[in-house]
Amino acid sequence: MTSQSVTVIIPSDPLTIGPVATATDLDRYAENLAGHLSERFDCHVRVRTASTLETMVERGCDDRLRDRIKSHLAAMPEDVWLRLIALRWYRIDNRESGLCLGAYQATSEADALDVMARDAGYRDHAHACEAAPGDDLTVAEIDSSEARKLND
Repeated sequence: MTSQSVTVIIPSDPLTIGPVATATDLDRYAENLAGHLSERFDCHVRVRTASTLETMVERGCDDRLRDRIKSHLAAMPEDVWLRLIALRWYRIDNRESGLCLGAYQATSEADALDVMARDAGYRDHAHACEAAPGDDLTVAEIDSSEARKLND
């Protein structure tokens, strides 16, 4: 990751991300957007809310990086925006051994199992079950601070 740091400002009204969005949805969206941009542009991205009508990228980083992030945000398809709103953290444990297998960001419990399986080299959870049959996994939604602790 580069040493550059970028701040993205998004509107503070939850309704700007959806007709039934809540403040919790907005917080989760801001955190997910920061993760998405940090990974995509290999830099530290902080997302904060403000009373604004549009998403902005603050000055303070390389102008070329700033322009690339602005272009990416402007061109991001609606399905990516919606996925960033819907992403939650899930903890997956082995019920038999009690071993925590990790925390995964996904849109549902089933999606979390698929993400974990892909992380292990399988196509999806069903493919992993073919290789290692059993129904000994539990999935629980957790908050982002617990996910960070588990994944560190």
